[in-house]
Amino acid sequence: MLEDIISTHVGGNIFLLGKKEVLFSVEDVGIILGLPSCGHLVRHYGSMKKKSRLHEQFGMATNFDRTKVHSLIQELVKSDDEADVEDTVRLWIVLLLCTFLAPRSTHSCPQQMLSCLDDIQRIREYNWAAAVQEVTLHNIDNLVTFVNDQRSGATCPAKRRSGNQSHAHYFMYGCAAALAVWFLEHTKVRQPINRMAYPRLFRWGTFDGKTSPFPIASLTSQQVIKNLTVERNEMETASLPEDTSTVRPAASLSLLHEIAASIKSQELKFDQLNTDLNDQM
Repeated sequence: MLEDIISTHVGGNIFLLGKKEVLFSVEDVGIILGLPSCGHLVRHYGSMKKKSRLHEQFGMATNFDRTKVHSLIQELVKSDDEADVEDTVRLWIVLLLCTFLAPRSTHSCPQQMLSCLDDIQRIREYNWAAAVQEVTLHNIDNLVTFVNDQRSGATCPAKRRSGNQSHAHYFMYGCAAALAVWFLEHTKVRQPINRMAYPRLFRWGTFDGKTSPFPIASLTSQQVIKNLTVERNEMETASLPEDTSTVRPAASLSLLHEIAASIKSQELKFDQLNTDLNDQM
């Protein structure tokens, strides 16, 4: 499925579905993943690295990949100290970034992103949808070339991740599931399992239907939806929140526990989505 979608890329964030040019837009990523699509810039590839709170706490040489983050969470999870709780929340968000939203081939995210987690109360004020969109498109031109080369005669399909460093530029960074759901939302080739689910990522279940075809090459204009209709609750998610700087410490600590628990509960679901997509490429 993912290779078929990549093959329709024509440049920038534009894909040719049927005879329509459709944008893989920041707004689409926001409503698919339930992320804000406006606010402060999230720095990633090409940006200067800035010392983050996590680097100050755990060392500048620390590589916050999935294995290291899991280890650090295990060390902090039993603590009720507010500073440790805040760091635990930061680490759960890093885990989400490096396994699902913005991973690289090494199961880590761009280290420049970590400074956006310094102020827990203001994480919501960053344009995370734009960051995910940009990272997902980061090396797509190389992927298009690779997919086309494979289809012209080679037999080894593109994989989203691999330990082979010589082929790192062929792998898709970012959120593969967002691109897959974007395609499903903009076409009529399948029906969602739950139209009321939000964010839209969860309308489609997992991508385990390995034998079901995705007729991208034969899409007609009638099957392609150029612009998605945004619902009211999705507009609220995309907008900037009210000022959170006056939240009382006790309420803040309770909220941090809830955030950490929420992210932890979704980790296996996110891993399953990525695994199913990788198996189909």
